[in-house]
Amino acid sequence: MTAISQFWGPLVTPRLADVCEPRVARIGLLLFLLNVLSLTDLLCTLMANRLGLLNEINPLAGAFLIVGLKSSFVCYKLVLMIAGTTMLWKLRGSRWVLPACTIVVGGYAGLSCVWVQWMWTVIPALEAGTWGR
Repeated sequence: MTAISQFWGPLVTPRLADVCEPRVARIGLLLFLLNVLSLTDLLCTLMANRLGLLNEINPLAGAFLIVGLKSSFVCYKLVLMIAGTTMLWKLRGSRWVLPACTIVVGGYAGLSCVWVQWMWTVIPALEAGTWGR
């Protein structure tokens, strides 16, 4: 046993049998999907900000974008993604993690649908030059 596994225990070195468990595999898949949807939200947010059509609701993220600190905004979003994913993965033994992952993925899926609808409305209007008339 290495010093790392002695210190952190099963949080760093999970057994292969634990990862292959169907419930844990579902949690891993949901966390992967959550990160994909979060990255999609990040890219859409940056695109809307670049077009000047973004009204960010999160005050901290909005402050980054108003001042022009796009790299700080990206780092902020990535740190939140990594922290949330790590927290849920380390707590994967809890019975609350699977419903929590499902709810958060559902929320991000809904947000992605809003972004798609926004793009279907805004992009053609910008291309035609009819936006804002």
